[in-house]
Amino acid sequence: MPAKYELIADDIRQQIASGQLIPGDRIPGESSLIEKYKVSPPTLRQALQVLRSEGLLDARHGIGTFVRAPRQKVRRDAARYQWEKDRVRLPESERRATGSTERDTGVTVSDLRFSARYSVIGADERIAGLLAIAAGDRVLQRDYRTMLDHEGMPLNLSTSYLSYELAAKNPELLNDSNEPWPGGTQHQLFTIGIEVDRVD
Repeated sequence: MPAKYELIADDIRQQIASGQLIPGDRIPGESSLIEKYKVSPPTLRQALQVLRSEGLLDARHGIGTFVRAPRQKVRRDAARYQWEKDRVRLPESERRATGSTERDTGVTVSDLRFSARYSVIGADERIAGLLAIAAGDRVLQRDYRTMLDHEGMPLNLSTSYLSYELAAKNPELLNDSNEPWPGGTQHQLFTIGIEVDRVD
């Protein structure tokens, strides 16, 4: 049998799914919900926490709890890698117009905020094994963050690693201010003579 807080979360979740509660609606205050569901404050708070962690509710201190707008859906599949590879030889103007994030979400470049931070590290055993280099060799670590302007939350967080020796063949690849790179990682690799054979 489900716990009381799960039943409350299910009920509010259903109200959101059915459209009884829509994005921007303020849900009733804690005392009203305690009375409605006949539960203790900790039980109600646990139910609301579940819904907040699922991204359905947003608590605004001193104001109330509101139904959140649904997060942007991201559709990622293996075809995206071939799509990016097919674009490697396109002119820069075409590569700059859209990228794989836009393909995966349906949003436009102007909807996105993008940041990248590069650092040079020594490869640990795991990274060295994956890149077929010696442990301790220099690696370019690239941390990316993509956000939708209207959400204010990360849409994508990723970290990638390139052998520093390989990346240095094109000095532009060492500078994070060149991001977002038109054509993405596959075009970056193309500039140093590497064609992606497969993605695992």
